[in-house]
Amino acid sequence: MGVVMQTAATSIFMEVTMLYQVSKASKYYGVDTIFEDVNFEIKGTEKIALVGRNGCGKTTFLRCMCGEEQFDKGTISQQNNTVIGYLSQKVLPHDERTVEEELRLIFEPVFAMQARMHELEKQMEVDASEKVLAQYATVQEKFEAMNGYHWESEMKTVFTRFGFPVEDLQKKIGEFSGGQKTRIAFVKLLLSKPDILLLDEPTNHLDIDAIEWLEGYVKNYPKAVVIVSHDRMFLDHTVDVVYNMEYGKMKRYPGNYSNYVIQRENDIERQQSAYARQQKDIQRLEALIEKFRYKKNKAAFAQSKIKYLERMDRIEVDQTDDKTFHAKFT
Repeated sequence: MGVVMQTAATSIFMEVTMLYQVSKASKYYGVDTIFEDVNFEIKGTEKIALVGRNGCGKTTFLRCMCGEEQFDKGTISQQNNTVIGYLSQKVLPHDERTVEEELRLIFEPVFAMQARMHELEKQMEVDASEKVLAQYATVQEKFEAMNGYHWESEMKTVFTRFGFPVEDLQKKIGEFSGGQKTRIAFVKLLLSKPDILLLDEPTNHLDIDAIEWLEGYVKNYPKAVVIVSHDRMFLDHTVDVVYNMEYGKMKRYPGNYSNYVIQRENDIERQQSAYARQQKDIQRLEALIEKFRYKKNKAAFAQSKIKYLERMDRIEVDQTDDKTFHAKFT
């Protein structure tokens, strides 16, 4: 597997807290509508779950977000230089590299900053002017902000948390199974620390210890995360926003997965009640129209009711997939 990154090329004016926004996005495969006119937004460091039945378009939506696919319609707005990271389904391409060689690629900016520090240190041996000292202080501050002094320990920590012995860093990628390669790609993605981390079924191939560690990592991740997962407990422990995707539509709910379940069921109950009341009202009006439309002295009254029905906003009950939200936590 590889890591897909997408960086914004232009900056669009938006609220300070708005990191990423999609408006009226649609995706079609031939004559099939995957989703249509959906809206989606990420504010700040939100942890978001995208839920829905299998095949409803969740993974396709993530692939459109990261640039592996394109929305057929819609507008994307995101802050300038926003980096989106996604674990793609492509196999890691360099089987002859060791795991450490592959993971070290993530830290190339750290190594470049370290090299610049060493250059300035040598320069200070012959020129300790305020200008050079100030340059060194600036570079050192950036190096520290990149966790430059601890990159190796961070790499080993994340790698071993995914169930690998530290010695496996020296093995070639080609020696690992498909599932192990997936975990290695996952490690690489986490170490890259994108502004928006897209996780598609992240608990697959992980044991319980790794899942529990990942829960804590996601909760404390200082940037935004979007998760597609069938592991409802994992979602309940990590997210603060849920987007429900059903029958080509999408709706945002605040809170974790358990709160979403309650809100979603309440939505359906309110819609059904409002729909039932409106249907009774429609039946009553239709009965009046049928009773009076052919009576000369009541024809105007009947006609006014016909026009009223024509102008009425008809309530529709959302189509639902019971598997999507009828789940209880005990």
